[in-house]
Amino acid sequence: MRIVVAVKQVPEASQIAFDPSTGRLIRDGVPLVLNTYDRRAVGAAVELRERQGGEVVALTMGPPAAERVLRECLALGVDRAILLTDPAFAGADTLATARTLARAIAREPFDLVLCGQQSVDAETGHVGPQLAALLNLPHIASARSMSVDAGHGRVVVERDTPSGVATIEAAMPALITAGEQLTKPSTPSAEAVAAAAARPLERLGLFDLGGAITEYGAAGSPTAVLTVERLPSRRGRSVRTVSAVEVAATALRDYLEHVPVRPVVGDPPRDFVPAGGPDCWALLGPDESADRRRAGELIRAAGAAAEPIGGRVVAVALGHEPPEFGPLGADATIVLAAGALPPLAPEPAAAALAQAIADRRPAVVVASSGYTGREALARAAALLGLGLTADCIGVTTVDGELRALKPAHGGRYVAPIAMRTTPALLTVRSGVFLPYQHRHSRAPVERLQLEPLPAPRTRLILERREVDATVGDLALAPCVVGVGAGIGDPANLELVRHLAQRLGAAIGGTRKVCDLGWLPRQAQIGLTGQTIAPALYIALGVRGGFHHAVGLVRAGRIVAINRDPAAPIFEHVDYGLVGDWAELTTALNAELDARPLRGFASSLRAT
Repeated sequence: MRIVVAVKQVPEASQIAFDPSTGRLIRDGVPLVLNTYDRRAVGAAVELRERQGGEVVALTMGPPAAERVLRECLALGVDRAILLTDPAFAGADTLATARTLARAIAREPFDLVLCGQQSVDAETGHVGPQLAALLNLPHIASARSMSVDAGHGRVVVERDTPSGVATIEAAMPALITAGEQLTKPSTPSAEAVAAAAARPLERLGLFDLGGAITEYGAAGSPTAVLTVERLPSRRGRSVRTVSAVEVAATALRDYLEHVPVRPVVGDPPRDFVPAGGPDCWALLGPDESADRRRAGELIRAAGAAAEPIGGRVVAVALGHEPPEFGPLGADATIVLAAGALPPLAPEPAAAALAQAIADRRPAVVVASSGYTGREALARAAALLGLGLTADCIGVTTVDGELRALKPAHGGRYVAPIAMRTTPALLTVRSGVFLPYQHRHSRAPVERLQLEPLPAPRTRLILERREVDATVGDLALAPCVVGVGAGIGDPANLELVRHLAQRLGAAIGGTRKVCDLGWLPRQAQIGLTGQTIAPALYIALGVRGGFHHAVGLVRAGRIVAINRDPAAPIFEHVDYGLVGDWAELTTALNAELDARPLRGFASSLRAT
């Protein structure tokens, strides 16, 4: 069996600096490291080879310095390493990157292609699905475990879903993207590193891959990063060391009393816009349609793109019969392939989208940053050669051209993205846009006729929901209590639940807390979890690295309690207390039991 692993070198996040005079990141001298998700993909490939036999080949696209991560892959057990390097490859976006990788991979037969589910710098999650589309492969994303039946040419993957875990089977060859739990990251021995340094690497350039120079790098990219700007901090960053627990708890209770509560809906209802102008689509899969707030957020995002160009907002229901979207701000509804799309099968969903987009040519398509956007729409973008921008936090126009605003490097920076193809495709994370206030008009419904869709090459075997109703709904919660591994023991969650009950709050956690099983996966906040937008977020024992902090960029007030004064969470707070979280929380609970919050608590429950 031959397994190809596509890896990426990323800058060491802690050493990235920003030059305010040029508006660019300073990369000179910043070491490149193997992307953490790709490291898991390498480990899984090596484990499969040890069980099944065969060969593992790692390849990456980058400058000559990217040789370093390939040698690390060799030290981790890879058999061969290929560096795709050429000045023509520079400046590639996700689609141009996937195109380059696809042409290199297709030079030799293979059984499996593995890659990380996303990189920790760009954070798009698009390259895997786009690579699968260009190689005409089925794909399964966010794998947490996998097994291969080589005799029958099948791979079985257990993958994460927004509501739990699904087991999916795919015909090989197939592409799998590695999630956070696929193998444990390993460090090569000194002997393996020394041996890898002496091994040869293969190098391929433009001449080897063929095609026109305009298909690669910046020239072949339908999106372009115009600049990178550091997001200004809007936090008060008042951090104090606790000297008397009771006094600190009283002060914190009084602070919470005056936290302003943000609205749950945004702009007034939109006026109805008749057909005739450019259409801006809000793409709604079954999960997004079932969650009226999430549907409203996506319709509001499409409205933000439609307003400056005089367009209308069209809700596009993918694979299901929709509810009424007119009250949420949609001017019309299009139904695609209702009842014809198997669950978690991105191939036919992408084909349906590609047909509809090619037929109607909307100006903009907005989707969620979950399955619908990162998998189905990403595949469709590759099929159509369109640019796709991930995790947008806003849209704007410059000289009539639409620009998407995308956060990067854990939300510390924002990059305006030029979208060179029509329609402009973009995804948005939950909590970024406030829904419109409801209106009374209805949205006329059209069922678009499609050509027959391809049969799926993946099959859902089992889906297991891991939803704990006791932790609350992070997407809707006006207040969230966040838990880090610093609470020490899952038994201490009872103290946390007491506080959450007094505040009318949902409970969230860091990746480590969810990996340990202390909280369900639905409660994870951060880069690979949820982006939350509560009026108040209280972090208990949370270290606050950038993977977690990216999920907090839309929060109102942030309060943290941690015994470590150097904890990164204190860089993101409005109010911080350095002290023992359990002592302070116990004292705060006593304060709230004796003097319940009036203004804040009543406002939260009213929302």
